[in-house]
Amino acid sequence: MEIEINKSTEIVPAPKRADSPEKSPTVEDIQEKLKAAEERRRSLEASKMAAIASKMAKIEEASTKEALDAKMETHGGKREAYINELRA
Repeated sequence: MEIEINKSTEIVPAPKRADSPEKSPTVEDIQEKLKAAEERRRSLEASKMAAIASKMAKIEEASTKEALDAKMETHGGKREAYINELRA
C-alpha cells in the first residue's frame, strides 16, 4: 500500500457560498418575536417561582416536623417521669 503526499504550497480558496437574499424583518415579525420572548420569560419566571414555592413548602414541613418531634420528646420525658412517680 502506497500513500502519496503532495507538498504543494498552493492555497486552495474555500468555496464561496451562494449569496442568499437577505430578508429584512418587518415590524410584525419583530413584534411577534418580542411577544414570544416575553412569553418565554414569563413561563421561565413562573416555573422558577413554582420551584421556590415547592422548596419553601418542604422546608416549612421539615421545620414543623422537627418542632413536633421535639415536643413529642419533651412530652415523652414528662410521661416517663409521671409513670415513674406513680409507680413509686
